[in-house]
Amino acid sequence: MAGSDLKTIVENLLGSSHQARTRMPQVAIVGTGFVGSTTAYVDVLTFAAWRWSGLPPSRIIGAGTVLDTFRLRWRLAARYGISSDHVHAYVIGEHGHSQVSVLSSARIAGGAAGRLLPTAAPFL
Repeated sequence: MAGSDLKTIVENLLGSSHQARTRMPQVAIVGTGFVGSTTAYVDVLTFAAWRWSGLPPSRIIGAGTVLDTFRLRWRLAARYGISSDHVHAYVIGEHGHSQVSVLSSARIAGGAAGRLLPTAAPFL
């Protein structure tokens, strides 16, 4: 990772954490419901939201690569003309530059995706 990339990550993290820190006390006053975090650096900011809100950890949820997994499944389903209910594929890692689509274990309509997917999948 280049130094400029790291600087950008730190700047984004500081900006997002400032917004979270200002809003978490207001969320905690309400006292019901859950906090969901889908921002970049979700692991760090979900932990911070828990600490700053004072809510129990069971009420703070970080989505991480869940949204990316849904997008991957939707794109594969659209590519093969099937419902995304029949696509089982996952994106792992930290959301952003270090996430990986695990196509080697993907299943499409019950079969291994490897037999359908080209070596490089530009449609994803």
